[in-house]
Amino acid sequence: MKDVDAAAKDKASKAVQDAVDVEQGGIRRWNEIQQSWDAHMDRVRADFADKKADLDAKHLANRADDGELDAVEAIAFAEEAIEGAEYAALEAMLARMEADEAEALAS
Repeated sequence: MKDVDAAAKDKASKAVQDAVDVEQGGIRRWNEIQQSWDAHMDRVRADFADKKADLDAKHLANRADDGELDAVEAIAFAEEAIEGAEYAALEAMLARMEADEAEALAS
């Protein structure tokens, strides 16, 4: 009878140990899955941050390009306005000379 009790106790002890081993293996595996997921999410976040930085840089470069183009167009407009003003001044001078000449002839 002692042998049966001892065998039963051994089997029970082994079953408990097996259950503990399974539980610890499950906990270890769960921790590995969590660490793997955390590492994956860190890579996703880093990749997203890199892509966002690239998009931000491209957006800023586009804004700079637009600003430069606006400046070039404004300069071209100003040059045309100056040229127009020069012609207007020359036409005014010519009109004044013609008026003075006509007045001199009339007197």
